[in-house]
Amino acid sequence: MVYLKELGFLGYMQKYPVNPISMIGSVVVLGILVLIINSRVRRNRAQTFADKNLGAATVTLHKKQTANYDYADNIQVLKINGEKAKWFFIKPAIPAIYFKSGKNTVDLQADWARNENGAIKMYKSDIVTIDLHASADGHYSLEYYIPEDKFIFGKYENDRIFGGK
Repeated sequence: MVYLKELGFLGYMQKYPVNPISMIGSVVVLGILVLIINSRVRRNRAQTFADKNLGAATVTLHKKQTANYDYADNIQVLKINGEKAKWFFIKPAIPAIYFKSGKNTVDLQADWARNENGAIKMYKSDIVTIDLHASADGHYSLEYYIPEDKFIFGKYENDRIFGGK
């Protein structure tokens, strides 16, 4: 049996070429594993925060109006009450964050992409600091309305994300 150590990497690759389909499959599987592990780590960190702060409110960071281009595609919560924000996925492709109940000082930025004459152009809002009030165990959404250059913080009533209608 010939080992990689004996032939060296290039010699091994010449003697035993790798199938491109196997390589692509390996990269895809590895990528999925990294995404799952990253998601679990983020979820555990966020859950630790929620456990320390009983009654923490959940805030989703996605646009509810998916086909409406007046809203930003991504909201970045940079800091909450002076601490680095710990976001997680509440459902696949729906990022969320926990807020302590009461007043929270939040540093935010939004970004979005638009197709202009066949080229994708990226936009970012200015970093703003705003005060948001959250009730205990509340469910909220945070969106950025581009035409008015403002963040919209709203409460969910019955929404499918949190088990409602």
